[in-house]
Amino acid sequence: SWKKVMPDYEVKEWGLKDVEEIRKGSIFLDEALNMKKWSWASDYLRLWILYNEGGIYLDTDVEVLKRLGISNIDIVIVAMAGNIESSVMTVMQCKELGVPTVIAKCSNEIHFKILTKVGADKVVFPEKDSGIRMAKNLLSSGFVDAIELSNDVSMLELNVKKEWVGKNLLELDFRKKYSLNVIAIKEKEKININIEPSAPLNDDMKLIVIGNKNKILKLK
Repeated sequence: SWKKVMPDYEVKEWGLKDVEEIRKGSIFLDEALNMKKWSWASDYLRLWILYNEGGIYLDTDVEVLKRLGISNIDIVIVAMAGNIESSVMTVMQCKELGVPTVIAKCSNEIHFKILTKVGADKVVFPEKDSGIRMAKNLLSSGFVDAIELSNDVSMLELNVKKEWVGKNLLELDFRKKYSLNVIAIKEKEKININIEPSAPLNDDMKLIVIGNKNKILKLK
């Protein structure tokens, strides 16, 4: 069916005879087939073909999607961001079949550009979007700077709020209230890691804390 869908392309089908020819020159492929590691063999063959022949590798027949009734669906969401090739081909097929709106998830900027070029109506970049959203929350909440240590944990520098001035860390008890740890106090560009928990805070200070992102946002 790809000959009908993409008439400007030369379509070449690879069969068992072709595989046996490639197998003769590849110890890895020979071992994979002997061990019945079909996924290993498939991945190797796909890369070998693309490297030596160029072009686009297709393993889905557009007629299969037609029989699933994809053309009758108003919105399709393609969420396989981990497999760039599959997500791009699925978007292309859905648009070729006339799906009005295709929303796709991407894994990086290059993936974003490719999905846009092949016809995705909206491309979602969760990691980037969540980062922007968190940045807006931080900037509007008295936070000075933030460093993302992992998907869940961040370290940040924040201003001392008016209601904290004159109180000490023992009274404020960040660990119990927010599950956050104060690891340093910054005052006039000097960072003190030997914190005296009974010392009162003043409005010239900044606290450096570490904790879960969701807990951090509760400081708003």
